[in-house]
Amino acid sequence: MQLASEITKELSDLVGAGTIRLLDVKCAVKAEDGSLVEVGDEHVEALSAQVSRIGFEGDLISPEDVGLTSLHLEPGTSALLLLWEDLWAMPLAEALRKANGIVIGVERVPREVIEFGSDAS
Repeated sequence: MQLASEITKELSDLVGAGTIRLLDVKCAVKAEDGSLVEVGDEHVEALSAQVSRIGFEGDLISPEDVGLTSLHLEPGTSALLLLWEDLWAMPLAEALRKANGIVIGVERVPREVIEFGSDAS
């Protein structure tokens, strides 16, 4: 699996700006016959080399995570799994800790819900 140059550039820009810290990257590849393709060391090394310059740390996304992701893939397709930390939120997190607050949940709102409002359901 080759990481598109547009993706690499955007990740690099976000890391360089201090917006995110890239923690791990893995890929899931589903063969034409529907089986999960083992990504060999050379593929993992090539992917790691592409993202190492933008803060790759690795080993936080498990093989089980890759397997679960592959269940949603069509045969002959692949997915890039990214794990990052939102550094822009650090001042808010620190303020919450100082006020003895805790975060009990975080959820992303799907783009479709924002774009289409209540019509998305």
